[in-house]
Amino acid sequence: MKKLRLSETSNLNLSKWLQETEIESLKSNKDLKFALEIFGSEFSKDLDFSPNSLQEIETKYRFIHQNLDKNDRDLLERLIALYLGQVLVRNKQAYWEIYEGKYHTLSPITININKKNLDVFGFCQNLTTNKNLKGAKSNNSLLFFYEKAESLSF
Repeated sequence: MKKLRLSETSNLNLSKWLQETEIESLKSNKDLKFALEIFGSEFSKDLDFSPNSLQEIETKYRFIHQNLDKNDRDLLERLIALYLGQVLVRNKQAYWEIYEGKYHTLSPITININKKNLDVFGFCQNLTTNKNLKGAKSNNSLLFFYEKAESLSF
């Protein structure tokens, strides 16, 4: 049996993490809707990965976030990041990838758009507590991020 070097093991783990993230993002619409409904939000229709759905998600999340503990907020923000990433994948010809660049990212898994990267997990972390986010006052920061994705990428 061949012994793997640490770097090979690390690359295998990152590849598996990337695959799992891609799979999770494909069902994030159902998981996110279910989680938001458990915490008291109601949706009249399914989440469809459209840019227009981002404002509804943000509005519902901002309405309930104060009643959530940190673990629940972290879970919802991860689901929102997965959903936002999948909206970018479906509507902006982007894709998930392992980031190996020089900038710090919350996760090594980012969205590649036009050969540049977006840290959707970092953006969605503390979504409701960062008052400096563009569009935060009107529940449009997710939509703003989506619309400005190319210029926000690094």
